[in-house]
Amino acid sequence: MNQRERYPPSKKCREWALPNEIFDNHASWEETGAVRILGNILWFILGGLLAAILYIVGGLLLCLTIIGIPFGIQAFKLAGLSLAPFGKQVVYGEKVTGCVAVCMNILWVLVGGFWIAVVHLVFAGICAITIVLLPFAQQHIKLMALAFAPFGVELKQFDDHPNPFANPALPRG
Repeated sequence: MNQRERYPPSKKCREWALPNEIFDNHASWEETGAVRILGNILWFILGGLLAAILYIVGGLLLCLTIIGIPFGIQAFKLAGLSLAPFGKQVVYGEKVTGCVAVCMNILWVLVGGFWIAVVHLVFAGICAITIVLLPFAQQHIKLMALAFAPFGVELKQFDDHPNPFANPALPRG
């Protein structure tokens, strides 16, 4: 069995490739994250900065009281996502704190989370009218989901290009 028969074809190209050939090829500009960076820059200019400032001000006001600190932290989470939403994903259920998260989410929805989610839904609808702004509509839907129930949710970076030949059991470095 030669080396070409041992390794399956890569998903990106339809030809047989050895591990050293996969990493020697240069990735296209889409695969390097340039589109993600461009999307985040456009988002930042076209309203992301203003939304983040408003979330930060709201979070600071919530943190003035001891009872409001957990809600202020969630507002800061929304501010972080509203600065650069491209390349991040909302992950539910990995660190859910049980009934505390459910009760806090219910209180959040009753106090103002519902209206924040409605605003993001309206902006998603406006962005979805034009084909050009469909990626922005998708980000507003992501923000809407986080604004509706932020407790028990984590933000994670996408790992678009995992190394298929890396052994997770081996130490890195």
